[in-house]
Amino acid sequence: MDIVELLENLNVEWHQEPIINLAADEIERLREALQSIADIKREHIPAPTTPAEANLWGIIEGCVRVAEKALGEKE
Repeated sequence: MDIVELLENLNVEWHQEPIINLAADEIERLREALQSIADIKREHIPAPTTPAEANLWGIIEGCVRVAEKALGEKE
């Protein structure tokens, strides 16, 4: 069971809405955003042809590594 499922199964309420459900929803949104970033690696992106493109590639690669680490994916 992952953290989202654990949180959704708890029954703690806060101001009429279960705070645990709010936390679970937020975690799920963050996970989906990180997965979108990590998935960039699987897309075909043409090789950079200019120094500016190469710099952008480096930035994107760094973002993908951070997203994968946050998702617990192995390098």
